[in-house]
Amino acid sequence: MGSSSSSEESDSQSSSSPIKGDSKSKKTGTNYTKQLYFDPDADSPKGRDYWISNPELRDTLSKLVDVTERIIEVSYYKHPLSAWQLTDIVLFHAFIVLETDAWWWSIEKNTEGVTIQRSKSFTSVCKRYRRTERSNGTGVEMVKKASGSKTVMELINHIWKENYLNQEYNLLSYNCQHFASLLCQFIDSSASRMFVYEHDLELAFFQL
Repeated sequence: MGSSSSSEESDSQSSSSPIKGDSKSKKTGTNYTKQLYFDPDADSPKGRDYWISNPELRDTLSKLVDVTERIIEVSYYKHPLSAWQLTDIVLFHAFIVLETDAWWWSIEKNTEGVTIQRSKSFTSVCKRYRRTERSNGTGVEMVKKASGSKTVMELINHIWKENYLNQEYNLLSYNCQHFASLLCQFIDSSASRMFVYEHDLELAFFQL
């Protein structure tokens, strides 16, 4: 990633801490940071990570990634919330994996905030979260996939425009499943027909 000046190191240290005054996520009691955690080299043992707020989102990411990169495919993944679950039909953590010509990406939301990971290795984004093995990593399962229709910059602009970073996580009304499904709808090249968000059931589901 290259060396950083002392001022850049200072900025990095300050930005890597959750912002003050963070609100408590409803139904969870944990602190929701309203920030994006971005790891541009998730497969590198010495890579640098970034904490980015919504006002900084477009400017910062446009300097860190190739904004013209086109999304080839989007996949919706899930895994159980804990090892004791007998089934993950309803209770599961959901995230999406994107494939471009150059990288693998994962995007997800939980009680900590929104996380974007980028890597040359599929395993580093699908089986790992913030450089640690996903809980029940062997249970990660792809539910559905579709061809992509957007560029990375179009996706960044969409996340910024919809104010996704500032929308608090809510276990019932706005959780990881909702977030993953909404992003899939936006990216899906088939005019959002494959990925459907059902507000009445408050669950993400897919048309067969």
